[in-house]
Amino acid sequence: MIHETITNARSSAQAEEDRIQSAAERYGEEFAWADVDAIEIVLGLLRMHRFISATTRRHMDSMHMGVNLTDARATLLITLYFTQGRRLAQNEISKELGVSRTNITNLIDGLERDGLVVRIANPSDRRVSHAQLTDKGEQACRVLLPILTRFMEGLASGYSDSEKSQFKDYLRRFRHDLRDRYLTDGQPETASAD
Repeated sequence: MIHETITNARSSAQAEEDRIQSAAERYGEEFAWADVDAIEIVLGLLRMHRFISATTRRHMDSMHMGVNLTDARATLLITLYFTQGRRLAQNEISKELGVSRTNITNLIDGLERDGLVVRIANPSDRRVSHAQLTDKGEQACRVLLPILTRFMEGLASGYSDSEKSQFKDYLRRFRHDLRDRYLTDGQPETASAD
C-alpha cells in the first residue's frame, strides 16, 4: 500500500512537471523568440507558490485554532511576534510586508475581531496607530510557528547546505531582477509602447 502511494505521488509529480514543460513549449511555438527555459522557470515558481500556499493553509486548518488564519493574516501575526514588544505601527507593517495600507487595515480589522491583535494609539502622535499581539495572538503564534518552521525545513530537507545556499542566491537574484525591471516605488511599471 505504501509503495503504491509513493508510486502514485511520483506519477502525479511527473505529470505536473510535464504540464509545466508543455505549457512553456506552447509559448515557444507561438513566439519563436521566446526563451522556453525562462518561461518554464517562472511557471514552475508560480506553481510552487500555489502549492506552498495550499499546503500551508491545510496545516493551519488542521490546527483547529478557532480562528480564520489566511496566509496574509498568519504572516502579519508572525511579523508582530518577531518585533520588539510584539507591536508595530501600521505603516511599518505595510512596508515590512509590501502590502498597501488599506490591506493592512483590513487584515488588522479581522485579527482584532478574532481577539488576536489590538490597536494602540501612539500617545505622542494620535495619527499613528500600532497593532499589538494580544495574549491570544501570542499563543496562536506559539502553536503556529513550530509547525510552519518544521514545514519550511521539510521543503528544503532534500538539499545539501551548499545547494540551499546556491538556491537562495538564485532566488535573491530573481527577486532583485524582478524589482529592478518591473517595479518602481513598489508599483508595477506600465508597459511601454516601444
